[in-house]
Amino acid sequence: MACEHLRIHEHDGVLQLILDRPNARNALNLAMYRALREALVRAQHSETIACVVLTGSHGMFTAGNDIRDFLDNPPESFDHPAARFITALSHFPKPVLAAVDGYAVGIGSSMLLHVDLVYATSRAQFQLPFVDLGVVPEAGSTLLLPRLCGHPRAAELLYFGERFTAQTAVEVGLVNAIVAPDELESHVLERARTLAQKPRQALLTTKQLLREPIRRQLDTVVKNEFDHVRELLKSDTCRRILANFFARRGSSDAS
Repeated sequence: MACEHLRIHEHDGVLQLILDRPNARNALNLAMYRALREALVRAQHSETIACVVLTGSHGMFTAGNDIRDFLDNPPESFDHPAARFITALSHFPKPVLAAVDGYAVGIGSSMLLHVDLVYATSRAQFQLPFVDLGVVPEAGSTLLLPRLCGHPRAAELLYFGERFTAQTAVEVGLVNAIVAPDELESHVLERARTLAQKPRQALLTTKQLLREPIRRQLDTVVKNEFDHVRELLKSDTCRRILANFFARRGSSDAS
């Protein structure tokens, strides 16, 4: 599925997916979710693609969901494009790497929990602001984040929803390493090309063994979180928060 806000490049066994919607800080709309999922499905069945790199354009990863688009197309069922993308990403059998610069807000941070290797610049900023928006964390965050950093630290990040730095992201296990901005793309692509040269079946089986112990539990948690988000979006509290959000911003924005 063609999408003007997703650039796709394939080279040396690596599929690079570049979020490219700079006027909205690369906020994800439904068309982008559909295109991302389709690209992952194609990559999963491709014999030439060994791994995938996710990144953003113009010094920005993604500011999260395009809230206006999301509210205009509410998640009435788990067949929603955002849910289908997370399912495709969480089940993707090949290594996924991410290059994070600038904002990684909401889904921009929670999707990284499904990525195998994450590299960020020192100016990257992460945030999980779901509670402040009147909803709950999504994409399996309530299971995966405590597994990374323990319950107290996960609770702090999810309850308060405050921005945190790349250094904090390294400390909690969300990011592997901090890379200079002008070296980020080349570093991540080099890491990806190195993986692409590894014995394919050994690499895929290693990822399967890493992920399999919590597969069923993760699927259940992702679905449960989604159901809570869907219901809370209908609440008076959430509607009031989002109305105030749009009043402050004056236009479609992200979270």
